[in-house]
Amino acid sequence: MTRRTDVPTLSSLDDASAGGGASAPETEAMPPTERQNTFEQVTERPGSFEQMTERHSSEQLTLPRGTPQGVIRQSGLTPHSEQRTLEVPLIVSGGRPASSLLPLSHTLESGTQAQPRVATQASFPVAAQPAAQPPDTGKGADELPTNAPLWMRRARELSQALEAAIALGEPDGFVVASVERAYDAFSAGGFRASEIAAVSEAVLGSYRDVRRAGADPARAVAREAEVLFRALPPQVASWVSLTYLIQVVSDLRSQTSEQTAMVRGTMRVLGWDVAHERTATGAIHAARSVSAGG
Repeated sequence: MTRRTDVPTLSSLDDASAGGGASAPETEAMPPTERQNTFEQVTERPGSFEQMTERHSSEQLTLPRGTPQGVIRQSGLTPHSEQRTLEVPLIVSGGRPASSLLPLSHTLESGTQAQPRVATQASFPVAAQPAAQPPDTGKGADELPTNAPLWMRRARELSQALEAAIALGEPDGFVVASVERAYDAFSAGGFRASEIAAVSEAVLGSYRDVRRAGADPARAVAREAEVLFRALPPQVASWVSLTYLIQVVSDLRSQTSEQTAMVRGTMRVLGWDVAHERTATGAIHAARSVSAGG
């Protein structure tokens, strides 16, 4: 195994806290997938909290020497990967398992060893076991109630479109790209609802605290980035770096709306912004290609 150098360890966080506060559990970070998203590696460790914040004497945030400047560019994929699937047999019409209909295996790290992320009812709104038979209403098995809500009608339309694409075997590139976009939204990047909620609460707390910063906002940014890192669930903290969180918290300060700050900050910490841009890029290029060929 190799250790991610950009993820602080137990000892580095203790040094950064100068002996204060509880330490984040040390994890031997492995890439969430074989095609993981990695941030540009930091060539020099940030150093202690005091050393970091002494460099930030002005309103303009200056990251430690050796740290990528400006926007942290991401060189690969986030936990959203092209290689993923639900690890339980999803039940589709006719009681046929659908796990073989989705892309390849998606795993996320849990603790110090990468484990397959098993979809549960909490993380995906699907049944892991065959649903109970509906009462006999005299309607066809595939017919929706006349008062079916909008989400149900959209789910039926989506499922029919997916089955039609599967039946084609090789649909055009735009259909494939659309499936990728739909799956990104459906899977939530592989994170459970509890993990997403925990990240959003941590981001909101960091936003509120950094907005109350006094005459030394750069010091407050560095402090809140460390607090945010410690508050993240292990599955999230295993692939983000303290350097990246400094940039995220710095950008949060410019937001005037708590709701906007919470949503955008959570998306960045979970990597949703990069994943959504990636799938949107694929859909746009596929649409242009199909249009030019047609």
